[in-house]
Amino acid sequence: SPSTSDTITKDASSTCRRSFLIGASGTIATAALSLQRPALAADKQPVCVIGCNGRTGTEVVKYLLAKNEPVKATSRTGEYFDAASAPEGAMLEQLVCDVTDNKSVQLACAGSSAVIFAASASKSGGTPSQVDNVGLVNVAKACIDANVPHLVVVSSGAVTKP
Repeated sequence: SPSTSDTITKDASSTCRRSFLIGASGTIATAALSLQRPALAADKQPVCVIGCNGRTGTEVVKYLLAKNEPVKATSRTGEYFDAASAPEGAMLEQLVCDVTDNKSVQLACAGSSAVIFAASASKSGGTPSQVDNVGLVNVAKACIDANVPHLVVVSSGAVTKP
């Protein structure tokens, strides 16, 4: 059984990682937003967050919605698990995006002002090769084809799973 000091160290480590992740998510989203051209709220194109249900993706979506930015929250299922906590009137669209499926990637990226790639391999779908390699290439090609001006790639495996 773990000692009290082991438990405290583990809790402190988890808290530190979470604080870092939240801070990094804001930085990632701010970087994508700072690259956008100014526009009226009604005319703003959404930021597409691929991998919205992971730790980083969830924080990025929350940050963007808190800044009243329109968001396409994408996942393999098409559901953003934290949608119920979105601010009232949030410009949130939930879409299916499986990075190994070109058609769903193209639909998700189309009409976006920026794409934030926060997808990662998981037990529920996609190997590292399929997601981090093939999937990222699919997303990059879709961004080029759709004239999306900014693609932000997030790799946080070592941060959230040391």
